[in-house]
Amino acid sequence: MLARAAEGLGEAATAEQNYKNAILNFPGPEAKHRYAHFLWNQNRFGESKELLEQILAEAKRQPPHARRLNKYWLDQTRDALKSFG
Repeated sequence: MLARAAEGLGEAATAEQNYKNAILNFPGPEAKHRYAHFLWNQNRFGESKELLEQILAEAKRQPPHARRLNKYWLDQTRDALKSFG
């Protein structure tokens, strides 16, 4: 993913734009979860938490087969939210 590469190179603005593009173009929670992790690393905790909560809210509206398909990322999202206390 381009966003992760830019993040690894320390190009935060490019990484953020690429994460936003990925969210628009890829189904499922992975891109949003990775963007939330990026936001956390940028000390943007409120935005990170909001995005993680959004992932779980969207998952509640999905059919069971979609939740099963995305189980790994939904579990990761729940775990990440625990860090907020």
